[in-house]
Amino acid sequence: MRRLKEIKNKNKNYKVIPMALELNLKTKYSYETLKILKRRFPEVNFFWIIGADNLLIMHKWYNWKKLFYMCPIVVFDRPNYFYKSIASKAARYFIKNRTTVKYLNEKKSKNLPKWAYVKNKLDYNASSLIRNNIN
Repeated sequence: MRRLKEIKNKNKNYKVIPMALELNLKTKYSYETLKILKRRFPEVNFFWIIGADNLLIMHKWYNWKKLFYMCPIVVFDRPNYFYKSIASKAARYFIKNRTTVKYLNEKKSKNLPKWAYVKNKLDYNASSLIRNNIN
């Protein structure tokens, strides 16, 4: 909860609201959380946002393939993960469904699965160092 509070304090984007939904929904898996959210908010266009480190291990997640069919997935680059994550089991399985972020929400291309890899400016500091310096 401390980390969530820190993220909320730093968040300047009114469209993205960090929250610990799993605690309120009492879900254990991402698939279950997203399933409930889509049922409660059918008019919302959800995007699943993960880091490249999670794409690398996503094939171990509960119902990981079904997540790709529930909403577009946006993968943000992480230091030293680009090549490993692009070669991961999940990335290889859905390689034909990879697109650019620009086309993820296009009305003509609502068909799922689809996902995009975002090459962003990387911070090579350890996440624990960053968390410890937030005050």
